[in-house]
Amino acid sequence: MSFQHVAGLTLRDTVVRDAPGTHAIALVGSRRVRLVGVRCEGGIGSEEGPSFAAAVHLGSQPSEGELTGEAPICSDVAVIDCVFTASETPGVAPWPTGVEAHGSAWAKGHQDVRILGCRFEGCSREGVRVSAEDGVVVQGNTFPNCAGGVAVTSRAAAVTAGTRPLETVIVENVFTDLGELPAVRLAGRADDERVGHAMVTGNIVHGGGGDGVRVHRARSLVCSNNLLDGLGGTGLHLDDVESSSVTANMITDIGEDGLLLVDVRNTAITANTLRGAGRDGLRVQGGEALRGTDNRLEGVSSVGVRVGGGITGLVLTGNRMDGTVRGLSIDETCRDVVRHGNDLRGSGGLDDASLDPVTDPADLV
Repeated sequence: MSFQHVAGLTLRDTVVRDAPGTHAIALVGSRRVRLVGVRCEGGIGSEEGPSFAAAVHLGSQPSEGELTGEAPICSDVAVIDCVFTASETPGVAPWPTGVEAHGSAWAKGHQDVRILGCRFEGCSREGVRVSAEDGVVVQGNTFPNCAGGVAVTSRAAAVTAGTRPLETVIVENVFTDLGELPAVRLAGRADDERVGHAMVTGNIVHGGGGDGVRVHRARSLVCSNNLLDGLGGTGLHLDDVESSSVTANMITDIGEDGLLLVDVRNTAITANTLRGAGRDGLRVQGGEALRGTDNRLEGVSSVGVRVGGGITGLVLTGNRMDGTVRGLSIDETCRDVVRHGNDLRGSGGLDDASLDPVTDPADLV
């Protein structure tokens, strides 16, 4: 089914089974659309290959203003209580992606896209994949046995450096037994196009070969109260992120680093709990103006908190490391370090080679 330039459409209690082609349902330049209780059972794929196919697709019209950024977009679209799964037909797999949305290649994104209470089962890529959108809510969905969960990326090709997508909310979803892709992935572009004003809160990720939450090039991110458990990769990976908050996440039984921060700036890492990591508990590589307070790290195979990469303006206070080979390690490239009140008594102790750290009152070693 394909709907182009429609308004006020509701599609309810419909089954699309074993659909051939690129999509089961395509929406182009449409607004005030509701897909409620729709089941997309099995997809045959397309000449592009099955890995590029999505059951529900939101698109613009390239022939109408693509190069000027005026291509018609979709707005006010809700996908509610829908199911994306395999069919009972032998040899027909689930759609690689359940819901896909991408706006104009010249930075004009869809607006107000909501994916609520859906089930994505067995997708060979992410269950939800959206790019360059303004106002995306992914809430209360389940993702069993998918390769990955939710990916929100910027695809703008030639725009003034800025922030897009905007207002991204990924909350209260459950991801179980994922493949090698992250449960949640937010990614901007290398030309300073960033994901902005994003909230990743209250999600449960249990089992998977990849990372729990992976964020690249973002600002104004709130990542809080997520449970990340039994993952082969990193629990929470932030790369080139600024002006953000990472608070009260529970990270357990992680194959690599619990929290990995690379070139993170003006960001607070507060009251997170890590139990069990194959490498470091909290690893910091570069950045500036980073505050790590009141985090608890235990059962780490290597270092509780490892800091390097020439970071400046680091504050570490009130953290506790227990059951680690080494509690806190800061190398000689780091400057303007303030640390005090950290409890290292259950760890392998302290190794601070930074220049002129401020350490009063002293840590407990």
